Amino acid sequence: VINLEQEIVKSVQSNEHLECTLLETEMALKASNEAVVDLKAASDTSDEQSEILRTELNEANIARDEVEMKLLEVQSALEAAMLEQEFLRSKAQDAEQVFRAQLVRQAESELA
Repeated sequence: VINLEQEIVKSVQSNEHLECTLLETEMALKASNEAVVDLKAASDTSDEQSEILRTELNEANIARDEVEMKLLEVQSALEAAMLEQEFLRSKAQDAEQVFRAQLVRQAESELA
């Protein structure tokens, strides 16, 4: 039961880390989206700068796509960790019930 509780604590800590990573990734996605919007607005300026801005825009779009993929990975990892945490809680509850049943049987046999 103690090992299961330790596993649950580790799982919770892992979830908290994944949630922080998720927030960081979401902020990076937001910044990336803002950069794309800024670059789209700036791309209308001059013909000389247009090609450079198009390249930067493409790079920003690629970076945004990479951040979105990372966000999906982090979300999937968080969901998996939450499922694992729920499984561990269930396992701990089962172990606790078995332990209590053993205590009851032991107490009954000592009384008999």
